[in-house]
Amino acid sequence: MSTKDFMDAESLVEPRGAFITLHPYELTLAKLVAQRRTKANEGVANAYVDIDGKDPLYDLYGAVCEQAVAKAFNEYWNAGCWDRPDHLVNKDEIPDVGADVEVRSVDNPWYKLIIRPNDVRHNRLMVLTYLVTPVTFDTYEPVTVDVIGFGRAKRLQAHGYPFMGKGMISVEQKHLVKYKKGMNVRSFA
Repeated sequence: MSTKDFMDAESLVEPRGAFITLHPYELTLAKLVAQRRTKANEGVANAYVDIDGKDPLYDLYGAVCEQAVAKAFNEYWNAGCWDRPDHLVNKDEIPDVGADVEVRSVDNPWYKLIIRPNDVRHNRLMVLTYLVTPVTFDTYEPVTVDVIGFGRAKRLQAHGYPFMGKGMISVEQKHLVKYKKGMNVRSFA
């Protein structure tokens, strides 16, 4: 099935927050960042979600969702990618978007938001996203991301429960502020 087929099916998906569309020219940067992230972390499984090995598209999904949040919030996308030694330091100190926004992408629109200990320490503005249309490095059509909702890590922590050890917390979507297009998220956070 092609990306176009999924885009036609997009109307069947009810946004849980608001749909943000990234156009092919916007995807170019997300693809570059994803390729650099994958290269920098070759042979290293994601310590939080990927036990058996790394899906080559995992970095692309994350980069696309981060870029969509930056566009939705009208804030700078940090587009972070570092060599492995720097990654171990910067991944917890530099947020995904703006001064304090941490983006989480899920592969099911009903999944919960996962908060890591460092998110709470920095009281990051946590944002949950879902990639509605598929994307690959060969995608040259618009891609849609559902920016589901957001909230401050310290506030959300009180509504969560332990997840997979390592101090992580899982929070149900009902505890997030539902994102609406054009909304000033800073007035809620």
